[in-house]
Amino acid sequence: MGPNGDTTILFEVGATLKSVSRAPGGAFGAPETLTTTMSAGIRKGLAVDGAGISYATWTDTSPSAVKAAVRPPGGPWGAAVTLESANSPDESNVAVTPAGDAAFVWRSNGGSGGLRMARRPAGGSFGAPFALFASGTVAEQPRLDINAMGDVAVGFRRRIGGGAFFALAAFQPVGSSAPSAAVFDPGALGGVDDDAVPVPGVDNAGNAAVLFGRNGTIKVSNKPPASNTWTSVAGTNGNVDTGTAANPRMVWNDAGQQAATWQKGSGATLQAATRSDLGTFSAATAIGAAAAGVNYSPGELAIDSNGIALAAFLRNTTVTSARTSGASWVAQAPDIATGNNPNSVVLSGDAQGNDAAAFVQTNASATNSIMAAGFDGAGPRLNDVNFPATAQTGAQVVYSVSPLDVWSNIASTAWSFGEGSTANGASGMFAYSNPGAFSATVTSTDSRSNSSSAVRNITVSGSPAPPAGPSPPPGPGPDTVAPDILAARVTNSTFAVDPGGAAETPVAARVKKGTTFVYRLSEAARVVFKVEQKLPGRRVGGRCRKPTRANRRRPVCTRLVASGAFAQSARAGQSTKRYSGRIGRRALKLGKYQATLTARDSAGNLSRPRRLGFRVVRR
Repeated sequence: MGPNGDTTILFEVGATLKSVSRAPGGAFGAPETLTTTMSAGIRKGLAVDGAGISYATWTDTSPSAVKAAVRPPGGPWGAAVTLESANSPDESNVAVTPAGDAAFVWRSNGGSGGLRMARRPAGGSFGAPFALFASGTVAEQPRLDINAMGDVAVGFRRRIGGGAFFALAAFQPVGSSAPSAAVFDPGALGGVDDDAVPVPGVDNAGNAAVLFGRNGTIKVSNKPPASNTWTSVAGTNGNVDTGTAANPRMVWNDAGQQAATWQKGSGATLQAATRSDLGTFSAATAIGAAAAGVNYSPGELAIDSNGIALAAFLRNTTVTSARTSGASWVAQAPDIATGNNPNSVVLSGDAQGNDAAAFVQTNASATNSIMAAGFDGAGPRLNDVNFPATAQTGAQVVYSVSPLDVWSNIASTAWSFGEGSTANGASGMFAYSNPGAFSATVTSTDSRSNSSSAVRNITVSGSPAPPAGPSPPPGPGPDTVAPDILAARVTNSTFAVDPGGAAETPVAARVKKGTTFVYRLSEAARVVFKVEQKLPGRRVGGRCRKPTRANRRRPVCTRLVASGAFAQSARAGQSTKRYSGRIGRRALKLGKYQATLTARDSAGNLSRPRRLGFRVVRR
């Protein structure tokens, strides 16, 4: 999940790597295929940035190579890029900043090599790979974390002479092609558990740390911003918990707040702790209590910008969760899922407190299904808050907002104008009676009772005295104000006709519309969409006419040929209209088109037209 709630799930079906994606407030789309020649069961990586762009990396077998691909919001995935094909690379991973600067790391030279890294700046091209850890010994299972500036912390493990594993870490600052912080000294660390992959983290201040298990003890090593080395963990240094503790997980937010979980007693309990910056972890708390016949998986973690963490984990055959509340962890109800042998739980969250869990369920017929569930921990996002900064007494102030919730429906939107008056709804008009400075507040609440608010300040001055003249007739006059289409866009300016999509019902109207249309109205109105194909023409007598042999030497122009029209009634504020490319029984032909949107209110007032261009291509 990206920092603004965009969600992508990566999964494998044999040698085929697939994904499904979901925009905030939307539904998961159809699976997309990235490759059909993936090396199955080998570590792969996925990250999503603040714009909803997804970044994936995996190991391919034909030929053997570590590859990466980028998917814009709405898809599809771009062409795969080979990061390395020589030296039997594998076990790749990726992290990305909210702005879209991505870092990729992988194991080179197969089972006997080091680690390599490549970077891709936001909107740019992949840079040349460089060595992060020298070859010659086994370096494997890299994990990485990245802060908003692009500094990267990497945790991995190393096998010495085919024997015990050792925990290692590196710090790679943005703009550098070599790690600035030395790796751990294996002599000081001693062995690390076979199944304990070191987990790194880094915050925006440059604090970095790595958490790992060793001989029943959970340990942490820190790297302060001003230091080029990691703190020693010899003896009791860096101990977080001792005695049958293993399989740690850790998550950071940009402010340096951290949460960690680990199993204890071979899964008899699940422990957790928190800390800030590079301080001491809190005392371990059992978020999965011991009980006869109960076993817990490692706890997967997410944390929001306020330091509130969520852990998702297995309790036997139940996927469940717990969330921090102050210094305590509180079990969340209801459970995420029960039965059908769930496994492979993963969790990710955005900066506001919304989270997405994914896992595999296996039914009685041994059929696997990829399952996903959302945790709604935040109020709606308040997009496009429109409220003027100045006004005059008695003049109508037009206001609007487009609330969007990542997981739930919008239950209500309310406005408080700062002088005692209130109103409900996403948009409307209001007149201040007295001059002064006021703070208007809009609050939207979702169906889970999570709320978000935004404040806009306005200065109201006194209106000039009206000119002398006859008094207006009593009572309200007719509505002569035309509606306004405040904004309009299409989500896909290039698309193919969806033969299985809904066919629009034709309407008789002078002007009308086009792919998924997104538009915003100043008041409730019936919106008409007129679709016209752009075709070549020749200008004759001031008009653009169909090309013929007789007019072939006339100036070139573009003709608009009507393809059809359809309509939708919409309320004030933001609305959408899905369009498959079909009107009635007719599908649009390949080519360029123009959609013209007009709105007519209940009083018959007609808006100015809004025109949008799009292109229909072959599937």
